[in-house]
Amino acid sequence: MDKSNAPVMQELGDPDELDSLLGSYVDEIRINPDAVLQGLGGQLKAYQPLLRDHQVKSLFTQRQDALVGFETIVDAGGTARKDKLAADALKEQIQALQWDDRTRKMLMAIHYGYGIGEFLWAREGSLIVPEALKVRRCWNFGFGKDGELRKRTAYGRSEPMPERKFWVVSFGADDDDSPYGLGLAHHLYWPVFLKRNGAKFWSLFLDKFGTPSTVARYPNNARPEEKRTALDAARALRSLGATALPEGFDIQLVEASGGGRGNFEAFLKYWDDAVAKLILGQSGTSTIGPYSGTAGVHNTVRMDIIRSDADLLCESFNSGPAQWLTDWNYPGAAYPRVWRRIPRVEDEKAQIERDTQLWAMGIALKEEAILERYGEGYRRREGALGPQFAEGGRGQFSEQARDDVDVLTDQLDDLAMDAMENLIEPIRNLMSEVDSMEELRDRLLEAYPAMDSKALANLMAQAMGVACLEGMDP
Repeated sequence: MDKSNAPVMQELGDPDELDSLLGSYVDEIRINPDAVLQGLGGQLKAYQPLLRDHQVKSLFTQRQDALVGFETIVDAGGTARKDKLAADALKEQIQALQWDDRTRKMLMAIHYGYGIGEFLWAREGSLIVPEALKVRRCWNFGFGKDGELRKRTAYGRSEPMPERKFWVVSFGADDDDSPYGLGLAHHLYWPVFLKRNGAKFWSLFLDKFGTPSTVARYPNNARPEEKRTALDAARALRSLGATALPEGFDIQLVEASGGGRGNFEAFLKYWDDAVAKLILGQSGTSTIGPYSGTAGVHNTVRMDIIRSDADLLCESFNSGPAQWLTDWNYPGAAYPRVWRRIPRVEDEKAQIERDTQLWAMGIALKEEAILERYGEGYRRREGALGPQFAEGGRGQFSEQARDDVDVLTDQLDDLAMDAMENLIEPIRNLMSEVDSMEELRDRLLEAYPAMDSKALANLMAQAMGVACLEGMDP
């Protein structure tokens, strides 16, 4: 091999050397490179007040609810018995963790950029199981030089955390150089800040232009205590609606005019829509009025965002806790896969149309395929074997086939009458010989040998055949 074209094995894009030169570490924890966060003092907790904004809280809750509303599935990683045992055990373990509630809390990684969940391990017989999963405040943790998790301690220090103890989820980073991710809070900060300040100025605007100003006039030679008396009187009139003045003072209500046309409502609505686009991908679902039709189309939250959130959490869990538990409890087993069943409406419609066409051609799905495509609770109906092909190659019965089925049905009716007569006749004869119901009960078995059951068996066989034909009859 030409050495000049040989692959370079070592990592050359590692930013650690540059970070150390720029002082990007406190103790042994990397500094979060989020520029907005650094302007707020570098404390991730500064993003927490954003969740007090009514728009942010409402829409983020919608995003959480949309995800946890879908079913969690655990698939075995292989077909061996050990693989299935590992998957079954994992399914039971995550159900015991109140999985939807844990998922909801771990989704806060989308807001902050990363999330931390601590597992409390316990022994259950020969197995290691998660006794609890506690989602921690992410700002109490940071990442070291090699991306290892470290917990912040007193006096600006930190200590490394053990491996296979914490489930870490990272969201939104543009590269792999920082493990902190880049949460929605980075993008939400300025829209929320400007909206809050707009609301403050709107309040001042309403105070100034919504009610008249109170003006107290006093003589030019008024003493300081007289000026204070006039000001107190003006304030009292504003708040209480009545006051008493000494002679020589004058109070008037002055209406504001002109210049009072600031459109603060449109300003606040603009930033509310910006928040909705950042969290839900569109603004229609959060708005009443002209947007209400759009809300129905979008079905509360865009499905691609839900799938993205589900993939983020499930892939992180599968590459971490799911593997740890498998290695501990079922060494050598293929790793199970946890995922959320989130249907694609357009794909499901095309799938159903294709399955319907195959059914019309006489091709039936296997039980495994039914389970995979439509989930549990479905099975192929008994005796439905698919239609035969009529002359001309089209998947339908000919009129002659329909007539034959009708004739067979009529014949079965006649046979049924004969068969029942053969069964009932011996009992009818016995009833004419007994004097009481108790004697009929005691002698009923005597009628059994005289009953002709062959006719009934023949009838049932023919009835099943006709039922099968009727099921195939379109």
